[in-house]
Amino acid sequence: MVPIRRVIGLAVVFTFAFGQKVTFEAVTPKLIEERLRAAPKKQAEREPLIEEFFRQAGCGENLTTQVVKGQKSPNVICRLVGKGPGEIVVGAHFDLRNSGGVVDNWSGAAMLVALFQSLRAAERKHTFVFIAFTAEEQGLLGSKAYVKQNDLSNVRAMVNVDTLALGDTKVEVNNSDKTLLRYLDEMARATNLPLAGVNFEAVGRSDDLPFREKKIATIAIHSLTQERLGVLHTSKDTFEAVDFEAYQRTYRLLAPYLAYLDLKLD
Repeated sequence: MVPIRRVIGLAVVFTFAFGQKVTFEAVTPKLIEERLRAAPKKQAEREPLIEEFFRQAGCGENLTTQVVKGQKSPNVICRLVGKGPGEIVVGAHFDLRNSGGVVDNWSGAAMLVALFQSLRAAERKHTFVFIAFTAEEQGLLGSKAYVKQNDLSNVRAMVNVDTLALGDTKVEVNNSDKTLLRYLDEMARATNLPLAGVNFEAVGRSDDLPFREKKIATIAIHSLTQERLGVLHTSKDTFEAVDFEAYQRTYRLLAPYLAYLDLKLD
């Protein structure tokens, strides 16, 4: 599968041999890095900033919050409405624990905004629901609340991004849906971007679990390796731990991947 790549303004179009076109808008590397560098050190400042980033990116009337019992910070939800009934959830938590929380998981939360911007370049078949979850570090409370309070009957897939920027893109293999894995591998090959399978199930859980327990196909994207585990939940989780070039490569893989899922899923 070798695509033809065209750039029209900021819009990027991949045309594959079988005629399908994957279109997305390329967010500038400068803006992606600026949002990552804006990571608040205080928990209370994180949710308002993610809301503001989504507003600046164009998610106005479709930006909402969801109260989570016992939490000061709500879930932040940005919907990109598609023409069909199906939904694809893209999630990342924004809370932190005992650290600066740059990698875990401001890196994922800030990435959501860039991915939302990217998909606005064309009409979508599915509605994309971008969710910045609260209270993941307290036991997946934000994602559990979303699963409990919302109708999931139209959700076709859940893509979770947690702990990016330690290196190039990794994917949890053991607990990810095989079809979603295959499409990610196809896009990595098409874009010539690095991707490796690294399981982290023995280390901890993330916000894909409540969706998986509801029999929804999920995939978990991260950047963890055995050598970098020591960064999590420690004073090492700062900008010094970040590989900014790898973070940009992850964006360049995930943006067309989500557009590809929109084409391939029912």
